[in-house]
Amino acid sequence: MRLLISLLLLALSSSYAIASPYDDDVLFGCFFNDQKVPKEVVVLRSGNDITYMYGKQDPSGEGAVIPEITIKKTASQLTKEWHNHSAISTELRTLNIPNGQYVYSVNYMSQEGKESGDVTVSKSGKYLTTLKCSDVWEMNLSNDDLMKGIPDADSNESTSSDSAQQSSAQSPQQTQQVPIKIQLQDVPYDIKTNLSADHRVTRHIYVYSLVDSITITGLSVDRGSCYKRNFKPTTIAYGKRLDFPFVMSSAVAYANTNWNWTTVDSQYSKCMWSEIIVNTNKGDFIFNN
Repeated sequence: MRLLISLLLLALSSSYAIASPYDDDVLFGCFFNDQKVPKEVVVLRSGNDITYMYGKQDPSGEGAVIPEITIKKTASQLTKEWHNHSAISTELRTLNIPNGQYVYSVNYMSQEGKESGDVTVSKSGKYLTTLKCSDVWEMNLSNDDLMKGIPDADSNESTSSDSAQQSSAQSPQQTQQVPIKIQLQDVPYDIKTNLSADHRVTRHIYVYSLVDSITITGLSVDRGSCYKRNFKPTTIAYGKRLDFPFVMSSAVAYANTNWNWTTVDSQYSKCMWSEIIVNTNKGDFIFNN
């Protein structure tokens, strides 16, 4: 219901979820429907106060998130980032929410008309994990009024040494931007001639760069039990991607056997596909599926 409402509101160029179950303004909201228990994240603003909540979805689909994690901050305690590459129609907006040694970074990406979102968690500046949204039902990270008072991440880094030392002593939650994101997509392929036919499904791991330049040096699936390989370093620019294809299933048929289909097993179809590690010149990054 909320997703439908959000789509209608976006079509009307409105930045407020009028029928939202929340009394406060929504900066960001998305669902994680790919988990065993459907979860939800929402970031709310009331005046100068901002609240981050993560937890189970309301079973009816009409109510608010049932929070397992709640973080309350003022606008000045957060930071925001905006990266825009008009040449490749890519925009990335990030809201960094500190909580002790942890930072929860809410990310929204629009690339060539396709929208996606995720939440990245880091601890003491080190990347921990990324939760990918199945649906982004609200996004106001580009609304200047609702983002008012939240400083840019770059401006925080350029403070004086005395202020930096004081900030470090009081809040050791400086975040490190995760330089890549991944996308999994199953692509069917069919071909037929007078003599044979082939049907296969290939799972692609697309690795995107979120920085001006990064070098990919290796990839592993399920901690190497499914796939692991180091290869010739390949450098990609912001918004560009590397494609890693894995044949998940394949079936062949031949005219001289009356077009009876024969299925060929694939080692990759028997994997859990629960964890993907990408090795780069900026470190190794883990993505949980």
